[in-house]
Amino acid sequence: MDVQLAPTGTYINVLITVYMAIGIMIGFVMAIPGYLSRVMTSLLGPLMGTSSVLWFVMRNDEAVKPRFAWIVFGIWSAVYLMYLIIQTTKVAYDKLYILLALAFGGVCLFIVALVQKASIQGGLVTAIPPCASFAAYAIAFCFPARRRAVHLTAA
Repeated sequence: MDVQLAPTGTYINVLITVYMAIGIMIGFVMAIPGYLSRVMTSLLGPLMGTSSVLWFVMRNDEAVKPRFAWIVFGIWSAVYLMYLIIQTTKVAYDKLYILLALAFGGVCLFIVALVQKASIQGGLVTAIPPCASFAAYAIAFCFPARRRAVHLTAA
């Protein structure tokens, strides 16, 4: 006859508790990147506006080395592209949104070119990030949200 020891109730309870603790920790580890990505997505608009104004200020200040100003311009470019990509997934008419954002940015640059004095260092290049950021952010408010697809399953 084979004699085996059967686990007792306290051993099973401890094992279940350990498995639950491991599952909760894995759940937190899996949930944190999703939460951080949602937070960063909601901060893209303000980050885009802030970096464009920072570029404008740094570009017109002679105390700041041009290298640092161009680094801020690179950061703004990356954030601007991420913002456009995220917005195209949120708005209903994504191609029209891109067209209108670029057109409105061009109109803003045209207005700036009309009133700009030649004393601003860097010329019209300095005004590109604020105009483009404003256009992308303002046009997004005019578009309806994309409808979510409803997935029905047969019961």
